[in-house]
Amino acid sequence: HPSRPRRYVLGVSGASGALYARRLLELLLRSGAEVHLVVSEYGQRLLFDELQIRKLELDQLVPALAPDPGDAASRLLVHPNKDVGAVIASGSFLHDGMAVVPCSSTSLGAIATGSGSNLLTRAAMVTLK
Repeated sequence: HPSRPRRYVLGVSGASGALYARRLLELLLRSGAEVHLVVSEYGQRLLFDELQIRKLELDQLVPALAPDPGDAASRLLVHPNKDVGAVIASGSFLHDGMAVVPCSSTSLGAIATGSGSNLLTRAAMVTLK
């Protein structure tokens, strides 16, 4: 819809590659897009192990934007992975696409088989639907 900004869902699961998630998030926010972020429990551990990220907040996720975040902070919406009732789990939530970066084989298997037991896999399933 032309009246709303581009909107993306970004999932982060526990496979190696936290730098890819950070870079994609940075590029999406720099483009002016609204980003709905969901991180699995293993994804949170990955972010800590590889990037020392303790909190899912803009200044830790994308430090390159931290000196002058502008409206990027208002366009980053973080959803708890256990909240399967969040807006991104609904097929009526309009967005321009979803990426799971990095995507563990466990998350990939759950998405492929329709086993949406958490928000990340459920959001991916409704995106595919």
